[in-house]
Amino acid sequence: MKIIGFDIGIASIGWAYMEDNELKDCGVRIFTKAENPKTKASLALPRRKARSARRRLARRRGRLYALKQLICKEFGFYLGDYVSDDGDLPKAYIHTKDTKSPYELRTLALTQKLEHKDLARAILHIAKHRGYGNKHAREAEDTEEQNETGKIKAAIKENEKILQEKGYKTIGEYLYKTFYQQERSDSEKKGNKNSKEFQNVRNKAGNYEHCMAQDKLKAELELILQVQNKLGANLKDSFCQKVIDIAFYQRELKDFSDKVGKCIYDENSPRASKDSLSAMEFIALTRILNALQSISKQSGEVYGKDMIAQISHIVLEKGEINYKALREILRLPESIRFPKDSKLDYTKEQKVAEKAAFIEFKNLKAFKKALGGSFAGLSRKELDAIATHITLTKDKIHFQQKLESYALDDNQKEALSKLSFSHHIHLGFEALNQILPFMREGLRYDEAVQQAGLKEWRKITQKENLLSPLHKYEPYLANPVVARAMSEYRKVLNSLLKTYGQVHKIHIEFTREVGRNAKDRSKIEKEQRDKLAKNEAAKKQCENLRLPLSDSNILKMKLWIEQGEFCIYSGKKITCDDLQNPQKLQIDHIYPYSRSFDDSYANKVLVFTKENQNKRNKTPFEAFGEDTKKWEKILSRASTLPKAKYRRISNIKFEDKEAGFIPRNINDTSYIARLCANWTKDCLSFLPLSENEVTISGEKGSKVHVETISGNLTATLRHYWGLGEKNRNNHLHHAIDAIIIVFSNAKTIKAFSDFKKQRELNKARFYAKELAEADYKQQKVFFEPMEDFRQKILAKVDSIFVSKPPRKRARGALHEETFYAFDDKDLMKKYGGQEGVEKAVALGKIRRIGTKIVNNGAMVRVDIFQHKQSGKFYGVPIYTMDFALGILPNKAVIAGKDKQGVIKDWLEMDSSYEFCFSLFKDDLILLQKKDMEKAELCYFVSFGIATATIQVEKHNNKFEDLSENEKLLYTNATAKEVVAKSIGIQNLKIFEKYHVSPLGEVKKAEFAERQNIALPSSPKHKKA
Repeated sequence: MKIIGFDIGIASIGWAYMEDNELKDCGVRIFTKAENPKTKASLALPRRKARSARRRLARRRGRLYALKQLICKEFGFYLGDYVSDDGDLPKAYIHTKDTKSPYELRTLALTQKLEHKDLARAILHIAKHRGYGNKHAREAEDTEEQNETGKIKAAIKENEKILQEKGYKTIGEYLYKTFYQQERSDSEKKGNKNSKEFQNVRNKAGNYEHCMAQDKLKAELELILQVQNKLGANLKDSFCQKVIDIAFYQRELKDFSDKVGKCIYDENSPRASKDSLSAMEFIALTRILNALQSISKQSGEVYGKDMIAQISHIVLEKGEINYKALREILRLPESIRFPKDSKLDYTKEQKVAEKAAFIEFKNLKAFKKALGGSFAGLSRKELDAIATHITLTKDKIHFQQKLESYALDDNQKEALSKLSFSHHIHLGFEALNQILPFMREGLRYDEAVQQAGLKEWRKITQKENLLSPLHKYEPYLANPVVARAMSEYRKVLNSLLKTYGQVHKIHIEFTREVGRNAKDRSKIEKEQRDKLAKNEAAKKQCENLRLPLSDSNILKMKLWIEQGEFCIYSGKKITCDDLQNPQKLQIDHIYPYSRSFDDSYANKVLVFTKENQNKRNKTPFEAFGEDTKKWEKILSRASTLPKAKYRRISNIKFEDKEAGFIPRNINDTSYIARLCANWTKDCLSFLPLSENEVTISGEKGSKVHVETISGNLTATLRHYWGLGEKNRNNHLHHAIDAIIIVFSNAKTIKAFSDFKKQRELNKARFYAKELAEADYKQQKVFFEPMEDFRQKILAKVDSIFVSKPPRKRARGALHEETFYAFDDKDLMKKYGGQEGVEKAVALGKIRRIGTKIVNNGAMVRVDIFQHKQSGKFYGVPIYTMDFALGILPNKAVIAGKDKQGVIKDWLEMDSSYEFCFSLFKDDLILLQKKDMEKAELCYFVSFGIATATIQVEKHNNKFEDLSENEKLLYTNATAKEVVAKSIGIQNLKIFEKYHVSPLGEVKKAEFAERQNIALPSSPKHKKA
């Protein structure tokens, strides 16, 4: 049988190919995450923010320009005095010692007549800083005060309260009298306590204290114009109205209709709002039917459509139902438990546990409340349409217009405008209308779809020998991190299929990070760091006690430290002598392994051998629960352990969970795993399976070509096959995981499970004979996939050349955000005065934008040239700005400064130089320095223009096996990062470019002509 195994992460893919139970090939593919490596934000976020800022500033600039035109025409001013020239301050804004602040002018305007020039400044100042708010936006109720919107709303509310309490007439008067030129107290000062510091009138970054409501600013401008007219300004009513209209003009808000995906069964129908009544009934029926089916297997009771309708009616009427109420409706005896639910914790008393919600729709309750507590008077179609309007229409005026066609009063319309729905399901309303009648009859979703005769329009029915692109199968995948991982999976898989042909099966495991958001992944990374720190502390303690550094001793030491040096079951002190005696202590699985298949750290405690003998193949409660005093002491000691362990120890009803434990630990049922499995299964052609084919979980005759495996299983087999802890400092552990995955099958798992059962049943005999660790290892080798498995695997893994895809896209900001003046001190010092700054601009080291200087954005590539006579190498850097300008640079970096301290001119690449190749990040190169015996392959990381040097890294990042020759290259290597920094390229003996395939096959790159540069035009800007 031919099987491929994959270990897929968010930045890596380990793979292994097995044929006839023999490992034929394995490898690793490393790639960059589709996110910012520091903040974990989307790569599109900076671009989106910059685009949003440009639009906002352009719109403000347009409003202010229109306002300046109006004012200049009305007051007879010269428009040029109010318009900036290439970044210079307009003449009308130039300050003198007698110039009053706009805040002072806004305050004076309430009591005295202003000159026209001062009134113009006050008007323009309010128009520029016009506060927060949008007359078109629906005021959705926001209960999350921690986000930015909540902070702004809280500040606005607080400032309005102060205005009312202090009696200020306007925002301008409040800001001027409270903050303008007001000294900070000593506790508020940021610098020297003896220096003068003034309070900020406007908010600084991250501060929301002075946020003001837009309607208050509009009221202030209206009041100022009224008062000035009363004081003799003689402003025309039409002029005043135009000022208000322009200053506070707002565009209508777009709806989200074009962002909604299509129904999976009808490409012409949009997906339904998740908070529509039909969608919520569909979700409720799905949960109800699945739960009733599970309960029927225990009780033997068959529940008909009347029972389904009764439960569904309660959910749609009340918006919720808990397990306690469900038990009463079904008249279930207490011995029958509900199926697994994260909210249902049976470690607590049953009555307490079943207060948890079985189904809860918070938005359904809010929807009904907004309509006055009832859906009466509105049809299902109308209710679904209203929910759709709430989800898609963000413009308040448009929303009110859409509600006009329904029988709603003003109070209902106002309440509905405060609701905020945002999600959709994968079905449209037409499909729901066909599916729901069958589900009400008791058919599951898949059965209802079949009865309705629906088929997925996007599904590829013609299977091919290579896997087709994911976007053809799942066009609405919104997670860029997952999309990139899936794209790389396809590249590796198709390369394997081209090399080895069709296969029988594919086994896939996803790391925990895949499909998680940035917050969850940060939490996982923290767990990994904490685990590493605990391992290091345990190793150090082992060394102190002179214990051999074996995996078993390190684990014992971790548990010993965690348990406060006490046995959890007996309460006896575990001494150093006990730790040094291999027969005195044992690591116990809290839930017996043969019954749970749970070999995680959270399922392990360190106990005395005698206590483990007494516990046998039972849970702590089953073994010790009848002795009330002992059980209470065990719970007391366990309360100091991590919550996951305490829950396992305190669980008194393990048999309720036991049946589902093994399948859960074998099969990964996450969304991403299912998506990948279904994509591969539906689109890829496989070799036929035999009639007696068995799935990983042991089901016969299933004909399953693609199976997803839980990380719990691979972690367990890694340990018992003697492959040790993961070394996350290098990339090769991904291949080891893939090898474990490819060898995971029903036969192996059954042999392993039987071995564990036998071992637990014969614990007393084993311990009586004082079975040594070495003897134990001999006992367990029989379930390994092949003879000398560990040695063969590690030898194969060591031969892997890790593959990386080069990053060739010209993307990112054209320049950094900070703007500098030409005479900036830091720039002058860095480049050697004014002459050096001008030369740096000419060379493209820095860029001129208007009257300012900016640093370059990302370097896309560096073009390598070689002098025809001397053989020296030179690098020409090319940035995103060069791509935008479309002008190919032709000067190579020359480091250093002249005698006057001015940067040296760069070297023109004329006919004396020969173009070699272009280097992109993660390109593979062959390097040999003068002192090296031979050249080494490595990945290009970056090019430094200050020193004309490159940085490279080792393909597998493995520190332990560095050869003497490699040490001459990787002089900056550490256990975590095998890199070489500041390698001068001019005098390299060998400097060549190579290509590496997705499978790690290396070959020298053929010569290619130097490519010109230009950013591709977007389709909407291309000429026909």
